[in-house]
Amino acid sequence: MHCFRYILPFLYTVVFWQSALSQTLLEGNILSASGEAIPEIYVTVIPPGPADIFTDHRSTVKADQNGFFRAELTQKGLYSIRFNGIYHKSSYFLLLADGQPSLRFTIYLIPHRFNEGEYFVNDDYLKWIRVTGNFNEYDYMSGFWFHHADDGSIFAFIPAQTDTLRYQIRGLSYGSGSHPHPDADGYNLREDGTFESVLHTGLPADSVEIRYTPRQTMPYQEFYRGLDLQGTGPLSAFIVFENPDDRHWVMPLMQIRRFPQTLMVIENPNESQVSMANHFRLLLDENKPKFPYQPDRQVRLNETEKFILDETLTETQHGLLYLLYASLLQQHQIYSEYRAFLPEPHSSELPEYDRQILMKIPDTIHPTHPAWAINRTLPGFLLQIVPDYAPLAAYLSEIIALHPADGVAEQAAIDLFRATALDYESADRVPAFRLALNRFGDRRIVAQLRHLFNTEIDGEGM
Repeated sequence: MHCFRYILPFLYTVVFWQSALSQTLLEGNILSASGEAIPEIYVTVIPPGPADIFTDHRSTVKADQNGFFRAELTQKGLYSIRFNGIYHKSSYFLLLADGQPSLRFTIYLIPHRFNEGEYFVNDDYLKWIRVTGNFNEYDYMSGFWFHHADDGSIFAFIPAQTDTLRYQIRGLSYGSGSHPHPDADGYNLREDGTFESVLHTGLPADSVEIRYTPRQTMPYQEFYRGLDLQGTGPLSAFIVFENPDDRHWVMPLMQIRRFPQTLMVIENPNESQVSMANHFRLLLDENKPKFPYQPDRQVRLNETEKFILDETLTETQHGLLYLLYASLLQQHQIYSEYRAFLPEPHSSELPEYDRQILMKIPDTIHPTHPAWAINRTLPGFLLQIVPDYAPLAAYLSEIIALHPADGVAEQAAIDLFRATALDYESADRVPAFRLALNRFGDRRIVAQLRHLFNTEIDGEGM
């Protein structure tokens, strides 16, 4: 009966995660980690749903002169919230909107670290950028950009030399995006010590122009004074939540991914400018990676267990923490496999963990949950680490059949197929194969499963 447990709720879940009406007020302040205000800040909200040129529903708001912004999240689901500030690293976080009335926080963006240079001062807009350019007759690697028309069609302007044109579309861009300028072929040194690019020598004044003057102080660089780092690495921002429990709508999603940390949660720093910058510099210095990098995942597991025991959190937040707990174990396993190639001794054993937490996932996280798209291999890892827990195989079957993201369903099919194919004489008889065939038809993923069976079963086994 377990295989059919989620079939009826699925119709509701598709509505819940993709289009259920809700309203969460997102409010925040965006400041520089140097303690200063930022003159130009934009916040982009990317809602749940397909991300392609036909469905670009993102919205952008501009923060006021104090860095304050407000945005409304009008449906439940997984959002991406992006922050862009002049002279600062761009940052973002993932947020699960689940009908919570509001979420308030302060973001401290880390400044870019510049060498000495000049920025334009003759115009209020140009003073915020170091490279200005407007150019034409550049083929963007022989590609053509398509745009979305109001009638739902897409179009592009393509030069044609004959009265017949055939052009194969290689791909579509999400939204309008931004186009990079080409690198300069060379530079000329001016008498005043500055230099200019000579990429479009002889063209009109709208060609690319790059200016640079040594010994010119760039803004926000006081943040790096005395910091014993080449930079801040992947870290782009610090975040302070007004309600500390709200971190569990964000941080588990960010940490489920197998990527370096880009956002650090902190307690509210001192409001004075100097002590705030010192506080952040100290945090960076204390958390700078050492080689070989050996994060104490036992500490992080224990911390996650502590949050799981917090009865004031919602069931949805607990579910995200269960996923984070499993992901920390998976990251330890991946790190141990990497360490196996290093000469120094190491232990491949997993840290001490609570199996009961992992066994709660099938009953807490719906098979269509959007968090599975953040780490597609996590369901298969669960099947590997608690293979004797029978409901997990049925749970992966439901992911294959029901999850709206094809990539998640395909990975679950591969992982379940590997775990169960040894019990069958042919690939066609494996339940995971039949589920993939029913969902995708006789296409690439099905051919891949046949190949796995023919090569690995007949070889050393899966």
